[in-house]
Amino acid sequence: MLEVLIAERELLREELRDLKGCQVRYFSIAITSTGVLTAVSTQFVEDNAVASLFLAPLLILLPCWWIFFDKATTITRIVGYVRVLETMIIDMAAKRPSLFDYVGWENALRLARQSPERSPTPPITALWRSMTGLLRVGSLLWRPTVHRYWIVNWLTFLLLSSLCVGLSLSVGGHEAGLPVAAAVLVSGFAGATANQVIQLTSAEGIYTYDHNEVMWRSLLSTSRGSDT
Repeated sequence: MLEVLIAERELLREELRDLKGCQVRYFSIAITSTGVLTAVSTQFVEDNAVASLFLAPLLILLPCWWIFFDKATTITRIVGYVRVLETMIIDMAAKRPSLFDYVGWENALRLARQSPERSPTPPITALWRSMTGLLRVGSLLWRPTVHRYWIVNWLTFLLLSSLCVGLSLSVGGHEAGLPVAAAVLVSGFAGATANQVIQLTSAEGIYTYDHNEVMWRSLLSTSRGSDT
């Protein structure tokens, strides 16, 4: 059994490396595509369609923005599980009774998805969290945190998206309908991902490493298994 636990830990570590590499690739694609498409759009400044051309990078930016932070929540969930897994490995190596049941990663995920805490958030609650997250995320830059890179990445996505909308508005003239609609869409993405940043970095966040570890400890506790 000890070999099984160690093998799973190594597999999950490899998955973490892949997820982090995936984040870097999405971030690089977002920056590169924005630069290239914006440079191409400037060649058509005299064209009436230039306002919409400046919005073209949003087709890549917004999905990358969302996926980047979705990967971040997956990373913290795996890290929380690996912490518990390592505790189990230490206990087994020391021949101590474990406080946790080993069910395997996929079965553990099923338990997590069935947890009430992971149930879908009502739309009104999600909207409120997005609005408050947007107001709070900027203040996190000035707080001591080891996760400031997530905040910097969020701000980079926001600035690139705002640049596209701003350029489109500046050359759109009276045709401001599309840029304004794009601004609303960017605001929605900014609010939703800001809430994710808050949940990833703040002490009370449900996506933090520590909170995920607490969740896994509760779900995999041997005492919980005896109660069910």
